[in-house]
Amino acid sequence: MNNYKYFYEILLNNKLINPVWEYILDIIEEQISNNPNKDYYLIIFAIYFALIDDGNICISLNKDILKDKWLNKLSSSSILLKEKGDFDEEKFNEMKDESISIIDNYLTDINENNLSVPSTWDELWDTCRKIKEIDPNSIPLGYDFESNWFITNAKQNGYEYTAPNRIKGPMDHLLFNNEGNRNFVSDLKEKYEEGLFTTKEMNGTYSYTLLNSNETKAYMSITYSSTGELHGLDG
Repeated sequence: MNNYKYFYEILLNNKLINPVWEYILDIIEEQISNNPNKDYYLIIFAIYFALIDDGNICISLNKDILKDKWLNKLSSSSILLKEKGDFDEEKFNEMKDESISIIDNYLTDINENNLSVPSTWDELWDTCRKIKEIDPNSIPLGYDFESNWFITNAKQNGYEYTAPNRIKGPMDHLLFNNEGNRNFVSDLKEKYEEGLFTTKEMNGTYSYTLLNSNETKAYMSITYSSTGELHGLDG
């Protein structure tokens, strides 16, 4: 089952994934088409997308946590599928066993170097620096949608950036020129110069394309960045 299309069809036929993800997976496949492990990586992406469908807005790169979430989804889904009667249990179990094996064997880049999954921004930047030491040619973090990153940080820290109800003149609603936001942008500039991150604009395309790059590689990617405001509001 190392063909991701076959794997995806099983997910789709068992209503384990929203069909909208097929388009995203096709885009990712184009970006990593030369990678010999592309099918395994695409299967992992499909697993993440299937979990996002359940409302998981922040999914760990820790393989044990990912496996627990995935097995919980498969367990509850199998019960519902059995009740409905139209259920190929043998194929379902084959998919389950293969997916766990793929997670074990291909979601190991960070954990092999004894790095823990960061849970705060300070921990994230520390992890980025450690990754940079291990792989000097890497860009540890990719963060797409730069404006959302700015807005999310302002929201998390209580910095003003806009106030549509205060409009008197054409620019009165723009409140982002304050010390908190200036410090945030200055801090990001320093971290960018360290080579710790890139963004969609700076990379020229979505940063997740660097996750499986054979040249300059990223190890973490934040794509739906506006969801950060919903998770970990303490920053």
